Amino acid sequence: MSSSSHAIALSSPIEEEQIPSYDPKTYYAARIGENVGRYRIVSKLGWAADLKADNLFIGFEGPDMLERYVRQQELDPAPHVFRDGRPIYHSRPDFGPLTKGVGLLKICDFSASVSGDVPTPHNHEIQPIPFCSPEVLLKAGWSYSADIWNLGTVLWELLAETTFFDGACHGSAQLSREAHIAQMIRLLGPPPSQFLKKCDPHIRDGLFSDQGGFE
Repeated sequence: MSSSSHAIALSSPIEEEQIPSYDPKTYYAARIGENVGRYRIVSKLGWAADLKADNLFIGFEGPDMLERYVRQQELDPAPHVFRDGRPIYHSRPDFGPLTKGVGLLKICDFSASVSGDVPTPHNHEIQPIPFCSPEVLLKAGWSYSADIWNLGTVLWELLAETTFFDGACHGSAQLSREAHIAQMIRLLGPPPSQFLKKCDPHIRDGLFSDQGGFE
């Protein structure tokens, strides 16, 4: 017999509420125990702002592991908080220790994905800072190429255990668009003039006002 998820009193932001741009209206208010078609929701695996190292998951070692996880979640569902009548659940991503090695990594979590085959490139904010592509940082309009950049920087972090660009100012933990672009230029050189023409003029002029040679 399954138990019910219990509500907890917590005023501080949790889970996806920690995303500055989080808008509950853009998310389906899923509830543990709810039936969606032929499927029943038993747990929340996690949340993410886009592709990053946390979204690279290891495949299940066997169906028995998944069955054990489902039974555990039915007996002890994750707690939740209520915000304006909508539940926000704590994530339950732990499936227990591996017994057969790491195996193949798989990319998952496409809940905020959009199609790249659109007449006008997307221009809203995406991607965690260390993996953010130049066209996203400079609001030059982005499509599939932003994902290629994102994937490359994630793979570098996994293999080298360090990041190419962290966007941090020297001597400070504060992140900035200016520091991030400066790190890219230091490694890759100045951006092409055709690319700069596509950028948001306010951002471009603020960053490259003294770089007239790029025009």
